[in-house]
Amino acid sequence: MKGKSCAYLCWVSAVSVLAAGAVAIVPDLPTKEWQGVGRVGRQWPGNQPRFNGTGVAIGDRWVLACRHLLLDSPTTFIPESVVRFRLEGKGDLTPRRVHFPPQLTPDLVLLEFAPNTFTTWYAPYRKDDEKGKLVAVVGYGYTFRAQGGALKQVQNSDGVRRAGFNRVSVVTDWQLRMDFDAPGAPDAYGDGGPVEKECIVAGHDSGGPSLIRDTDGKWKVAGIHETLADGVTYGGRFYDVRVSRFISWLDSVMRRDASPVWYSSARCTSFESLPWAAPRTMWTLKRLPAFFSRTATE
Repeated sequence: MKGKSCAYLCWVSAVSVLAAGAVAIVPDLPTKEWQGVGRVGRQWPGNQPRFNGTGVAIGDRWVLACRHLLLDSPTTFIPESVVRFRLEGKGDLTPRRVHFPPQLTPDLVLLEFAPNTFTTWYAPYRKDDEKGKLVAVVGYGYTFRAQGGALKQVQNSDGVRRAGFNRVSVVTDWQLRMDFDAPGAPDAYGDGGPVEKECIVAGHDSGGPSLIRDTDGKWKVAGIHETLADGVTYGGRFYDVRVSRFISWLDSVMRRDASPVWYSSARCTSFESLPWAAPRTMWTLKRLPAFFSRTATE
């Protein structure tokens, strides 16, 4: 079933759990492919995990997603120990480190896990020729049903990996922009109309990838779903963070040796009465530095 005539759509949110809103929609096209794409969320002590977005493995220990998925409030982020990444065949994983870009503008976060955690992953797209390229759009967002000319969200329909395609219509310094072409709907970007299985992202698709097949035949992550411009509608536009713009930052983090883990961000109750105590951080040695290891002393 092709996206333009498909009555079911997948909705992905590009905002935090605290301020959920539409980011994009994808035709209801479940897929077993794209096994390096999983769900991003949080699990507070004593609670079940809750997932509010998508993430994609871009290396054997790296997951790229949207920064806003980790917001605890409009100005604070959840502790690293609370972050979860759920991947089929791997279960729920907690990152060793959470890395943010030095600039405030890009809505990106890089999650670091143990080496060799992932066997399926998609490298970042490094070229600046994204405009006009066909992209595979993947996410775990909600599904919508067309009813009387409007799109209605299907309850409890997130958590299924879905994928479609689109064309990069506009490239800015920070973003890749696409529109959801449909028969009878305005072609917002004048890019020639729909491709086969045309789609747009929506709630809980935030952080998911748009992938370009490179000249070496491999699919690579060109965009990370960020926001929706016109609401959940045919003819609507959605924006991805442009990954190629941030290659230098990704390289600076990913080319380091595995980060030593020096602390646990579990809640510390021992010194909470002190005014300077950090209520959610307990500093404990979790891994010995190299100079204490056997290989360093032999």
